[in-house]
Amino acid sequence: MRHYSLFFILISMGVSSCNNDPEPGPSPEEDRAYVTLYNFLYEPFEVKWEVDEVEIQDNLSYGTIITGGVLLDDDSEEILFVVKNGSSGAYLESQNLSMTKDKNYLAVVYGTAENPVLLCQELETDPPTSGHINFRFLHATVGEDPVDIYMGGTSPEKQTLTGLSYGDISEYDEISEYDVRASVIVTLHDTVYKEENELISFEYNDLIQVSSNYLSVIAPSSNNEPNDLTLWLYPQPKE
Repeated sequence: MRHYSLFFILISMGVSSCNNDPEPGPSPEEDRAYVTLYNFLYEPFEVKWEVDEVEIQDNLSYGTIITGGVLLDDDSEEILFVVKNGSSGAYLESQNLSMTKDKNYLAVVYGTAENPVLLCQELETDPPTSGHINFRFLHATVGEDPVDIYMGGTSPEKQTLTGLSYGDISEYDEISEYDVRASVIVTLHDTVYKEENELISFEYNDLIQVSSNYLSVIAPSSNNEPNDLTLWLYPQPKE
């Protein structure tokens, strides 16, 4: 056990080693899975992650992430993820996740300290077809109604998602590069687009790369601005 921190220690040692060090011998093959940790807990404090009974050294502030590897005892293993208050150390939430070697995962905490939610899941890594981008969305805005998402315009055929509720995370939608770069609009859920329902109007433009996978989180722009919503954009792994 206690695999997660070891991987980060090994990375740091490798970067800082000098050229005069002796040639290392062959290392044994290791079974490793990969995970990205996200913090969208709407609280003023940072969070501390514990993976397989080991605390990650760095706390995560709101909207930040950390990616690393988890060394497994076998091809698959149940790994416990725990989230704590980074200041007091108080327990917030936990979840077991079955991890398989060479697979990619995400773990996102959101909500509030009173009602925290921890989402852990395996990631799809298939790339989109040429000229397209894979997008998925997480609705992490506490107290916000279901939303609709339009990409590339506001006509019915440009509606990518409808009725995404708080806590929901969508599957990937393959969107043309043109539509993604034109606009992404989030509205309150309705049968048709209405300008008065707009919550977010956003242009990704050169922030994205074609033939890539992205997660966009619908959440406040900071943990002290509940009404200032934005789309947080995170590249996702792909094969």
